[in-house]
Amino acid sequence: MIVQEAGIIALIERGIRVLTSSGDNLTETSDPFKIAMRQIASVFAQLEKARLISKLKAARDRKRAAVVKVEGPEKLCRD
Repeated sequence: MIVQEAGIIALIERGIRVLTSSGDNLTETSDPFKIAMRQIASVFAQLEKARLISKLKAARDRKRAAVVKVEGPEKLCRD
């Protein structure tokens, strides 16, 4: 979130507007609720990323326990 906010501040200083797909201006700083919502969305995105990484690691660990290759290129088999 800190990197995101620093990036938005850098864009504001350069006079660049950042718009969402719905047309909201992310570089609008006059509304504290917009700023808070942008930061909250960032926190939930970070949480979802952490959850996904954890789920994928658990799945890889289960496959490894079953002696199945889970990383690297897949071998081509021809029967």
